[in-house]
Amino acid sequence: MRTDYARLARLAASLGVGTRWIWHELTHDRGQTAHWRTGSPLRVLLSSSFLALSVIVAAALYGYFGKAGWLFQKEGPLEQFTFLAELVAAALMAAGARCAWVRRTDGASALAAIAYAVLAVLLFVVGMEEISWGQQLFHFATPYGWAERNYQHETSLHNLLDREAVDALGQYVTYSFLAGVITLTALSAARRNAFILAVAPHPSLIPLACAIALASVKIHGEVAEAFVALYFLFYSYRVYRMSTGGQRPR
Repeated sequence: MRTDYARLARLAASLGVGTRWIWHELTHDRGQTAHWRTGSPLRVLLSSSFLALSVIVAAALYGYFGKAGWLFQKEGPLEQFTFLAELVAAALMAAGARCAWVRRTDGASALAAIAYAVLAVLLFVVGMEEISWGQQLFHFATPYGWAERNYQHETSLHNLLDREAVDALGQYVTYSFLAGVITLTALSAARRNAFILAVAPHPSLIPLACAIALASVKIHGEVAEAFVALYFLFYSYRVYRMSTGGQRPR
């Protein structure tokens, strides 16, 4: 019996340490970026989770009751939000990359600036793919040969794969993304590597990363794409504020 109590005591102590670490991460910025206040992590956690939950509820209403279908229409509000959020995130990442490069002081900061720039390009490409490189806005015709290979008959690149392959790839990417987010966040907790600290997401974004993986499997790929855009909107804003040395009153 005493052994059981000892195990419970050790478990309670471990949970207490974990809870204190989570609270500290949600109410304070990390290590070397403590003087670059980029917004309350607790506020980020609550707002991102609330927005994701709202979309999940709307998807459930649409799936079970046929309500809120306008939100999920092709070229509807969800797709438009995804496109705009990804372009804004790309612009913030590009600005952050430029500032980080100008302010670089060592190899780690230079590498972080390059990583920001690469991510800015990727976000721009994904955003343009979302609107078929402008076709959804300007309604130009798809070249015949391209339309034959694209299952949606659009100018997008990812739809050159068949629908099943796109869905399978999307799920693989979201699982890998979630694993990467958790790994980088865990590594940043050690505060030993300047590059990891510069590129790792804040723990407050982990629930949103989980929502991305959940949406890709249980809801719909379009919802997962919107969550990815929302994630990088928060992430890129933080990178931009850190790179420019933005401060707010303590």
